[in-house]
Amino acid sequence: MIPVKKYIKVLSGISLCLIMSVATAISDPVVTGVNGTVSNGQSITVNGSGFGSTGPTVVMFDDFEKGTTGSNIMLGSNSSQIGTWTGTGDSIPKYDATYKVSGSKAMMVNCQVSYAASFETNNLPSFNRAFLTYWVYMPTTSTFPTNTSGGDNWKIAWLYGSDVLTGDIMTFMRLGTGNFSMDCNGCIADQTYVNPAFDMAKGAWYRISTYIDASTYSSSDTRQLWVMSPGLSKPFTQHIYSRQQLFRSGQMMNNLSMNGYCRQTNAESKARFDDVYLAIGPNARARVEIGNASTYSACTNMTVVTPISWGSTSITGTVRQGGFTSGSRGYLYVTDSNGVVNSSGWPVTFGSSSSSGASPSAPYLLP
Repeated sequence: MIPVKKYIKVLSGISLCLIMSVATAISDPVVTGVNGTVSNGQSITVNGSGFGSTGPTVVMFDDFEKGTTGSNIMLGSNSSQIGTWTGTGDSIPKYDATYKVSGSKAMMVNCQVSYAASFETNNLPSFNRAFLTYWVYMPTTSTFPTNTSGGDNWKIAWLYGSDVLTGDIMTFMRLGTGNFSMDCNGCIADQTYVNPAFDMAKGAWYRISTYIDASTYSSSDTRQLWVMSPGLSKPFTQHIYSRQQLFRSGQMMNNLSMNGYCRQTNAESKARFDDVYLAIGPNARARVEIGNASTYSACTNMTVVTPISWGSTSITGTVRQGGFTSGSRGYLYVTDSNGVVNSSGWPVTFGSSSSSGASPSAPYLLP
């Protein structure tokens, strides 16, 4: 059901039912046009209304195209398209061209090490709301990482504070079942798992997205998890709303670790990551994406447009082409900071310019 945020005043002699049936969600996102060439690295402008006056603070986007195949992933200034990578674990990841989503390369990690293999961007502005999305792939020749001495999970992504007790959120796969999960470590609800009934398969790319809102420090603390893959007959979308307090008052995070923890000492284990995107702050959930279906909930492939400027009626951003090829059809979506998105996507063609003129699309609230 479309939420009605602004109601028409009930006039004398007109039934409430009739008024409610014609009321419109004036403040929800409506796309009325896209200007510019929709291709990787190019700037486009999205026109419409209800986008919100302020967009997300994007602190990381990397498609791993800056380095050369086989070399270590760069650290420091200019190491990623947006933001910087600042530290590593026991094994430095490498640029790899064997498996990728976008461009010609992805990041290859090595879990066949003594303890862990993480890749980090540290000392971000402190945050308690974040939206993280990335692609991950495990080759058929690789083994899912495990620690037979007791650590039976692969921490695929890890958002954390200055020390482990400040509270953190992990997205990981529990071995044995292969289920994706979310966990809060060092929080009030310590070691709280929510396991979607879904098994990750080898030889397939998965786009994992997580949103957390720990700003209230109450029973309304929110965690959400989405999983999609072009290899699925239909998208797997799991929305997780935690209805218990996770964080203690004042707890903040300021670090991201990709491939946060893994160990596989007995067999080769080399996952790939691509198109890592992290937005933080009060509007972290607001975003522009291009999917492969005309309705948001039907998409099995999706990429981001990283914002340059954001206003309530106009957004300018840089296209990240992701797994789309030149000439392929896509559909553009704007999600506001409340998680409301235009469910009927604005059609675009990669490699071509788009313009205004079609009918606006209706808003849709993510369940």
